[in-house]
Amino acid sequence: MFTPPTAPTAEEALRLAWEAFDRGATEEARALAAQAVQAAPDEVDPRRCLALALETLGEFQAADRALHEALALAPDDVDLLLQTAHLLAGATDDLDALEEAVTLAQEAQELLRVEPDPDQGPTYLGEAHLYEGQARLHLGDPKGALASLLKAEAALPDAPEPALALAATYFELLRLSEASAALDRAALASPEDPFVFWQRALIAERQGDPRAAALAQRARALDPLGFPPPIHLDHDRFAARCEEALSRLPPKVRAYLGNVAIQVAPLPEEDDLLVQDPPLSPQIMGLFRGTPLSARSEADPWSHLPAEVLLFQRNIERWVSSEAELLEQIEITLRHEVAHFLGFDEAEVEAMGLG
Repeated sequence: MFTPPTAPTAEEALRLAWEAFDRGATEEARALAAQAVQAAPDEVDPRRCLALALETLGEFQAADRALHEALALAPDDVDLLLQTAHLLAGATDDLDALEEAVTLAQEAQELLRVEPDPDQGPTYLGEAHLYEGQARLHLGDPKGALASLLKAEAALPDAPEPALALAATYFELLRLSEASAALDRAALASPEDPFVFWQRALIAERQGDPRAAALAQRARALDPLGFPPPIHLDHDRFAARCEEALSRLPPKVRAYLGNVAIQVAPLPEEDDLLVQDPPLSPQIMGLFRGTPLSARSEADPWSHLPAEVLLFQRNIERWVSSEAELLEQIEITLRHEVAHFLGFDEAEVEAMGLG
């Protein structure tokens, strides 16, 4: 743990903190920035520097706290709005954080429209559209994300980030040729980006291209932590895990499933994804097909046709790191889709903790 020497002023501590950043000494930068915050609690720049150090060290909650303290001092600071939106847009599982990222990015856009900056304005505006688009994508709004990301790429044509986000967005919209084109653009600026190979692998997999496995392996070689090897079971063992999960459902629930087939498929079919607009994500882990129990009617014999719960093996396996996690995710997915069969909508299923 780095202990900074006593700095004479907040300004000096902050200068030393930025110098430490330039040397790659992030712990030292954090300690010095914290010292600057303590010496000048009403100034914005020390908190901005501290937040960046904390984010670099992976301490995202502390970084978020430092940025919100800075925003309380300077709510119309475009740099701060963008730095905070960038941090929150990466909080892929926190809906509140993602919604705040959209709001902050939009606030930055409005400030830039009211008071355009001839030097940094186009870059800042591109970043604001980028962070809004990334947050909207994680919120499950690929159409809204697409509109923002196209503006971001137009403003930042040489940066790989907008093209990478566009590729992911086009993939969610099942526009695979456009996703591939966006990856080509991203690869021009960042040819060894692991996400380029990962996204190409997902596209190839959906197209039945045998190169998918090699592309995924290349992504894992470039970023072993970001893209760990999947836990893969043969079909019979995976189906057996599904039976185990089914056996743990409450008996009253299982009693309703006599006319519901529990099926395992490698990936969702395109027809299943296109039942709504925008389409369901090609990365969904499960799907209920049929009429929910609550909507069945004696006057409508078609509503009593057999229903199906589908579990998509590759999508489930892709996002777990152990067989224990796999069994847990199978159970969560099964319960999620059975809840849809019982008549609960997506918001209600999420509220039940089955997201």
